[in-house]
Amino acid sequence: MNLKALKQADYWIGSVLAILFTPLAWVARKVARRDHAPEIRGQLVVVKILGGGSLLIALPALLALRDRYPDTRITLLCSPAVKKFAELAGVFDDYAVISTDRAGGFLLSCLHILRMVFRADTIINFEMHSKLTSVFCLLTLARNRIGLTLSWNQWQNNLSTHSFFYNDSSPIYLAYFQIARALGGTIPSMEETARRFRARNGLEEAPPAPPDCPRPIVALAPYCSDLVPEREFSDAEWAVVLKTRHPGAAGTILVLGGPADKPRAARTQAHLGAALPGWRVIDLAGKESLTGSARWLTMADELLTIDSGVNHIARLLPVPITSYWGPTDPYRRLAAFTDTTRETVLYRKCFCSPCVHTMDTAPCRGNNICMKQHIAPPDTRAAETGWLIRGDAS
Repeated sequence: MNLKALKQADYWIGSVLAILFTPLAWVARKVARRDHAPEIRGQLVVVKILGGGSLLIALPALLALRDRYPDTRITLLCSPAVKKFAELAGVFDDYAVISTDRAGGFLLSCLHILRMVFRADTIINFEMHSKLTSVFCLLTLARNRIGLTLSWNQWQNNLSTHSFFYNDSSPIYLAYFQIARALGGTIPSMEETARRFRARNGLEEAPPAPPDCPRPIVALAPYCSDLVPEREFSDAEWAVVLKTRHPGAAGTILVLGGPADKPRAARTQAHLGAALPGWRVIDLAGKESLTGSARWLTMADELLTIDSGVNHIARLLPVPITSYWGPTDPYRRLAAFTDTTRETVLYRKCFCSPCVHTMDTAPCRGNNICMKQHIAPPDTRAAETGWLIRGDAS
């Protein structure tokens, strides 16, 4: 099942189930009269199906809960891709991995996981945009079911025992922090979070770079998830970025990505190799684990990235970062460090940005002027151009 099919299933099936179960949840709440005190007394389940980078955004909140409840078993309900990021976090005791490949496997894995987490003490649903996860949390019969409520997802109020309002013009990590504090946690600083992340993964010191990798070593994270691929530059645009940042230089470019990015990474390697003949381009996509990619990052002199999962890993490592933003707003995603000298965040706001989580399909349909502005000469017309959704442009 691709992302579009999952979103369609969530909307249509989830809507029907939310309507059916809402009155049952109301009756059960009135009859059972359970103690819903905001504390964890048994198994804690965290739900994060999509977005490994988002899980790392929540890492300070998760560490706060781990510190507050050191003997509690914490289970993550996630997809296989998110599990890889979760293993870096070092917070969870076990994983309930949901299959997203086929509809039948998806249903069977849901039933298996429901049995695994049935009657858990507390379940925290970080998938605020999903109806199906809200229904699933209800079916676990957890004593406390915690969710985030926005102006348009009022089903959370009816299916959760604790709904925290989140204004989606605010940073998402503040919503995660709010939940952890309500459960008695103390949020560590970003510096402390990064220190613990590096210690957990043996990344306190950078290994020596291979002798066949001349410096500067520039790591490149050019790929993102299927959710709004308009976040990405084209290979030709990356060549422009690299030529602008390193005119006349030669060194090593590391192309980072996951197994699904391997075909694209091969094309990126070929294009950059032709466009930047003085550079050695190494394709690491799908050839290194996330821990291996993080180790390469510690050797790098610089990371160039979009809004990607790799960016959120790199923020916990001592590597200088330049990130390019367009369909997503960095203010909503990036918690600040005390030392801001090693991170450069570039965001030229268009009137239509951010569009992620506002539109299912970006209104530009791939013509991402919000990203093109980073490499184009200064020109206000791009920021003033509107997108005609229907009709003919005049």
